[in-house]
Amino acid sequence: DLVDRGPGMSFDFLLSPGYFNDHQSSLGSFIGETKWDEEYGFMTYDNLRYIPGEDLWRSVEEIKNLIIRPPTKFLGMITDLTGEQASGAKETVVASEIAVEQINKRKLRLRYNVELLIRDSEQNPQKATQLAEDLITKGKVSAIIGPVSSATAASLAIIAKKWATVFIFHYANSERLTIKLFNDYVVQVGPSAYIEGSLQAMDMAEQKYSSYYLVGPRYGAAPEAAAAFKEWLKKLRPDVRFLGELWLPAGTTDFSAAIDTILAAKPEIVYSNFTGEDLVRFTRQAKSHKFFEQVAFAAPYDVGVLQELKQDMVPGIRAFSKAPFYASQDARMKDFVEKYRARTSLYPSDAAVLAYDSVMMWASIM
Repeated sequence: DLVDRGPGMSFDFLLSPGYFNDHQSSLGSFIGETKWDEEYGFMTYDNLRYIPGEDLWRSVEEIKNLIIRPPTKFLGMITDLTGEQASGAKETVVASEIAVEQINKRKLRLRYNVELLIRDSEQNPQKATQLAEDLITKGKVSAIIGPVSSATAASLAIIAKKWATVFIFHYANSERLTIKLFNDYVVQVGPSAYIEGSLQAMDMAEQKYSSYYLVGPRYGAAPEAAAAFKEWLKKLRPDVRFLGELWLPAGTTDFSAAIDTILAAKPEIVYSNFTGEDLVRFTRQAKSHKFFEQVAFAAPYDVGVLQELKQDMVPGIRAFSKAPFYASQDARMKDFVEKYRARTSLYPSDAAVLAYDSVMMWASIM
């Protein structure tokens, strides 16, 4: 029929020969100056010219976009763009923006556009709460992603229940978020602190070390992960001894005293769950104290930390992370990495990978 034969079909129209591209003919416009015509008794065009329309054909994709006019869904993102977690938070923003761009390119199938509304919590739970309520009541978001900090995320889990709005925690991993603060609107994408600490203990139980020292930040999910680590390592290796623990307050930048205290205890290995800038500073200062020449070390060196340290990193450390991009051979990961590097010249951190996955997961079920 005509619809099936349309693309490529030619036809001798009364005014001009023409043909079709998909559903549109090549007929164009006749243009001239109006002038009285005695023959017809009204004005016609003088100096008539004809411009065919095929040069202005829209692509099939453009036509469908204009016809469908997909609605917009708003996705909120509350993250810690100010404070100790700022570098990781900025990485997650870039990753989320890449995901949203890809979703919008697929809108013919998904039937909606996505607009990402980004807010900075300043790593302040009270501010995060206010921002979340504004996004829900004024921004009309259908879900909120973030933050990096577990302390900030805890305040948002309460808001999720209050407003019956889905919150996707891509990196914050305190187990409080899905147990003590559990409700139907909270989703945790990365492994919880309990899972992480337990899995690390399972790995360390197979290593040769029998005396440990623990060090980390006194905030967020770090103490939870350490408690799980101790619990599981004692189960699996009753012979292991813990010689001490140090939990440092937020904002600590000088680790010299902590390093000296640890070395004085003479453990075989130090288990740490410093992350981000804290881990970068600790590593550089420990290296200058010849720390790594005296004890073994295990810590969460994710891609972001490793890229920042570069040659300052020490080989042979027992490292662990949530989502290193190089562990995947999936073509989608390769595409994401290329897009991320094009924007930042860096490789995506674990937090960035999980943020990207979180946005794509949300889109797939909407």
